[in-house]
Amino acid sequence: VEVEARTVNNVSARHVFSSRVAMRRGLGVLVAVGLSACTVGGVDFTKPSAAYSLTGNYVLSLVAAADCDLPVTSFEWPVVGTAGPGYNDALVMTLPDGDRRVHLVFCGSCQADPDLVLGELDTDGPPEGDAPVPGGLKLLADLTLTGRVEADGSGRGGVSSGVAEGTLALSRESDAEADALGSCLSDVASWSLRPR
Repeated sequence: VEVEARTVNNVSARHVFSSRVAMRRGLGVLVAVGLSACTVGGVDFTKPSAAYSLTGNYVLSLVAAADCDLPVTSFEWPVVGTAGPGYNDALVMTLPDGDRRVHLVFCGSCQADPDLVLGELDTDGPPEGDAPVPGGLKLLADLTLTGRVEADGSGRGGVSSGVAEGTLALSRESDAEADALGSCLSDVASWSLRPR
């Protein structure tokens, strides 16, 4: 590329061009240095997601939003967390023995802050038939869970209080309709995960 040298207000166009090239090169070096450190706003992108620390035996609790008109509003299950096959499903939690009537999948690369977790909870099974609830009931849940992982006194990670967004529907085990006792779509339900 040939640049014609002109003088405008005593400034050479060639000088302006070479200054811009130098600035772009300098900016490229700064960006490369910034990316190699992998921290932006205090978040270290090289630190693995806290979802990876949630393996083992836990208790998963859900609390429906206050405005949900369900006869039961608090639910709890023993779950087991195992490492998943990839970043999008870094950790999979189910009822014991791989029973997927409670099926929670945490993403390992979806949150900018590695201490935050993002998970998808469904109760589709197998085996067929939504999440068991004491008293002969079952819960259909389709929720997105977010929360911050914090270590408890023993050093194991857990989530003391997170946000659950989505649908809950309650019915009797014998009901054909999943929402026979009511359903609720809410973005203010809550959840927790504690070691057991």
